Amino acid sequence: AEAPLPIIIVDETGTILHANAQTESLFGWSRAELVGRLVETLVPPRFRERHPGQRARCVEASSARPMGTGFDVAAVCRDGSELILDVQLSPFATRRGRYMMSIMRDVTARRAEALRLRELADRLTEANKELQAKAAALAKLDAEKNALLGMAAHDLRTPLTRLRLAVEMLQGKVDAATQSGMVQD
Repeated sequence: AEAPLPIIIVDETGTILHANAQTESLFGWSRAELVGRLVETLVPPRFRERHPGQRARCVEASSARPMGTGFDVAAVCRDGSELILDVQLSPFATRRGRYMMSIMRDVTARRAEALRLRELADRLTEANKELQAKAAALAKLDAEKNALLGMAAHDLRTPLTRLRLAVEMLQGKVDAATQSGMVQD
């Protein structure tokens, strides 16, 4: 039975000795094309120069690196498209030499979605800051409006109070005159 995830096995020189059917599907290379090539074939050009040193250190390591450790690897497909892989590295040795088995899981879509969500969260944070600034500005304008209305009310109250008193006085005189019969119809 075929493994459910892409698997490659390389020797100490980085030569691919085995690739399964899922590796073919993932990278677009046939097994026949991959076997015998350097694993750097699957490494993006910008990382190829330093990859042999990293590969050698991994082959010499005595412990495996499990999947899900947060250490993602960029890979390149036959058509030049790039993937982000979660890779489990398992070094092992036989009488013939040291080898590295890599089990890969394509996390390109998941990482892209995580990046998109981070960008959305950053934009929401910025929008929230802007809204808070606008709310503070509106609160200041509301306080200024209330102060202006208070002053206007005070300024209008004084003449209105005088007018009311004058009207009441005149009304009082008219009422007094009416009661004393001074006003005739």
